[in-house]
Amino acid sequence: MYYINVSIHDVTPAFEEEIKHLVKACESLGISTGTLLVIPNFHNKCRVDKYGRFVNWLKQQSQNGWELAMHGFTHAEDIVKPKNIFEYFISNFYTNREGEFYLLSEEEAKNRITDGIELLKKSGLHVNGFVAPAWLLSDGAKKALYDFQFKYTTTLRGIHDLEKKKFYKVPVITFSSRSAVRAVVSCAFAKLMSLLVSKKPALRLALHPLDARNVDLMQVLKRICKRELSYRQSVTLDKMVNILRNL
Repeated sequence: MYYINVSIHDVTPAFEEEIKHLVKACESLGISTGTLLVIPNFHNKCRVDKYGRFVNWLKQQSQNGWELAMHGFTHAEDIVKPKNIFEYFISNFYTNREGEFYLLSEEEAKNRITDGIELLKKSGLHVNGFVAPAWLLSDGAKKALYDFQFKYTTTLRGIHDLEKKKFYKVPVITFSSRSAVRAVVSCAFAKLMSLLVSKKPALRLALHPLDARNVDLMQVLKRICKRELSYRQSVTLDKMVNILRNL
C-alpha cells in the first residue's frame, strides 16, 4: 500500500481565504484527510484565540478528518541574529526571516512552544505534532520537543517519531510562490519529484497559502494530486507515523 500526507502550512486567520481555498481544492480532488499546521500567534499580530469564527472552522475540519499540528509560535525569526554567512543565507533567502526555531536555544524554544500550546488550549484546539516553520530546528529546539507531548515533528528530510525516538525518511513535494520565477522553477521540480518518488511507500505534499494565489501552480498541484491519488491513500501525519512504525 502507498500513502500520501497533504499538509497545509501557515494556517492562520491572516490567510483565512487562501487556507479555505486550499482545503476545498484538496477535497475536490478526493483528499478528505490531511494535516493543518496552525500558527498560534502569526508574526505577533494575529492570535488565533481572538478569531472565534476561524477557530470554529478549524474544529469543524478536525471533525471532518483533518488533524491539527502546531506550526511554530509566531513563524517569525525575530530574536536571534545569524552568526555567519551560511546562517544569514538560510535566514534571509531560504526562509525570508521566518525560520523561527532555526537558531533558538533549548530554553527559548521551550518558552515559545509553551506559549503556543497555551494559546491553542485557550482556543480549544488539540494538536498531535509540531512542525517548525521552514522545517528548521536548532539542536536546542529538537531537545525541547521531548519535554512536550508531541507525537511527531517533521523536517525537510522526513518524519521524527518523538515517542519512539525514530526517524523515517519520507520525501516531500512542495512549491515556492514568493516570486514568479520561484513558482515556475518549483513547479518543474515538483513534477520531476512526483516521478522520482513513485516507488516510495510514503510521500508528503506541503502546501502554503501563497500557492492558492497562483493559478498555474494550482493546475500543476491538481495534476500531481490526481496522479498520486490514483495509487496512494491520503492520511494524516499522525496515521502516517503509525504506518511507518510497522513497515
